[in-house]
Amino acid sequence: MRRKSRKLVLWIGATILALLVIGTFAEPPEEAEEAPVAASDAPDAVEAAGEEPAAAKDDSPRTVEFGHEARVEANTLVVEGKTDLPDGALVAWGGTGGGMIPDSTDAGQVTVADGRFAIRRSVRGWGDAVEIWAAFQMGPGADQPAHVAELYGPNGENLTGPNVITIGSFRRVERAAVVAVPRR
Repeated sequence: MRRKSRKLVLWIGATILALLVIGTFAEPPEEAEEAPVAASDAPDAVEAAGEEPAAAKDDSPRTVEFGHEARVEANTLVVEGKTDLPDGALVAWGGTGGGMIPDSTDAGQVTVADGRFAIRRSVRGWGDAVEIWAAFQMGPGADQPAHVAELYGPNGENLTGPNVITIGSFRRVERAAVVAVPRR
């Protein structure tokens, strides 16, 4: 099981590194010119024909409230997070325990439900401290559901605020903490 966890952490790290390299050399998209609106395309013309206008896609900037508290109880790492992300959004996480060679690592994803997410993992043998991070990320490999990608944009184009990190061409919100592991 630990071998699979290490492979997953290595795979996630390699993916992030590849995305950073790709984003560094990617050319920014060209801005499209706005086409003039014909009189027949005006909203008044649609309403006059007795049809409902199509709902406009909401591309407005969106901030994300995202935080968590982490603690260790009886050799179990407990992370409880609160967010305003919609239900079904995926939160990636990773943890590293120091003091061992090599360090113990674990990673995965959890789903947001009712504005909350939770992570519970054994840290037995992980050393004196655990570094834990949790992130909401858009972009390649994030595998966010369609309704989440529609809100924030496929690469997080609509994701804004002081807690947003831009990595190459995609955006994420991340929180990290170091938690002491009490010894009995």
